[in-house]
Amino acid sequence: MLTEQQLKECKHELLERKQEIAEHLEDHFGLNLELIKESMSELSNYDNHPGDHGTELFEREKDIALNEHIE
Repeated sequence: MLTEQQLKECKHELLERKQEIAEHLEDHFGLNLELIKESMSELSNYDNHPGDHGTELFEREKDIALNEHIE
């Protein structure tokens, strides 16, 4: 059986880990960015072919799906 001190230490470690996970999951997909170009580091939409935007969107959606699956 665990002592009262051991229980407190375990609870403290679990709460710290919970906070770390919450911070990590907060917005690691970049979903708060308004435009896809903000998340893809594009400075301008002018020089890109519309197909490039489709490819970027597909890759971003794929990354999000894979990350959600892992979590």
